[in-house]
Amino acid sequence: MERAKQTAVVGLCLTVAMLSVAVAQRDARGGPLTGPPVLGAPFSADATTTVRQTLPDGARIERVGVARYYRDREGRVRVDQTVTGLDPLNSAKGQTRIIIAPGPADAGVYTLDPITRTANLGLRFMLDHTIGGGGTYALPLGGPRWASLTFNRREDLWRDLGATVEEQSLGRRQVSGVDVVGRRVVTTVPAGVVQNDRPFQIVDDRWESSELGILIHGVSSDPRTGDIEYRLTNIRRTEPSADLFAIPSDYTIATTGDNGWTSTVYAERHGQATKRW
Repeated sequence: MERAKQTAVVGLCLTVAMLSVAVAQRDARGGPLTGPPVLGAPFSADATTTVRQTLPDGARIERVGVARYYRDREGRVRVDQTVTGLDPLNSAKGQTRIIIAPGPADAGVYTLDPITRTANLGLRFMLDHTIGGGGTYALPLGGPRWASLTFNRREDLWRDLGATVEEQSLGRRQVSGVDVVGRRVVTTVPAGVVQNDRPFQIVDDRWESSELGILIHGVSSDPRTGDIEYRLTNIRRTEPSADLFAIPSDYTIATTGDNGWTSTVYAERHGQATKRW
């Protein structure tokens, strides 16, 4: 029974995510990898994404994803992402991955595995969708391929499907010691758009910092997927250590597997060794 519930939740979330496949992401400020690179605004912070869902039988499920963000004055980014909730794919807990974006002009993003001491190369725009807070909210599940549940909030896509999108200002305030500007986006989906027999609403509240160029607090409510809350805490405005943005010398850049081809081609084009950074 429990396995069936987990499968149902994963299936529902992945179905929602598939609505946005191959559609360009709206320029929404979210995590440090979303939107244009930000220079001259260093910070570090803890990011928590919480998904709360109620199943048809009344059972409640809560999943939590935790990450640590770093960004320096040059726009280099590091994300330490930890799985703290139940992983329905392999029941693993406490897994961590490290994501390093070497520079704002570099499209390559390295995902480090502390267990195997390997670095896999990916593309920055793809990692946008696995870091919470932007046009998407993502909850890492871990596993051999670092699967994530991704909840996409695409107002323009909904408009194309016939939905009505209204936005209103929530004014200014301070959240986690940072000045933010709030806005609420209400999307009303008419009957028949996603096989729904009656209209429903998706409500997003977003509190963004223009100075840091990131989302500080977001709450999204969707009757299909439940409530998703994203919050930054422990925000520090000091320059992080440069060592955080370097791939350790004992890491091997993968040349086989999912990212092997990408890593090899990228290294060759940049005159770098394929085995060591």
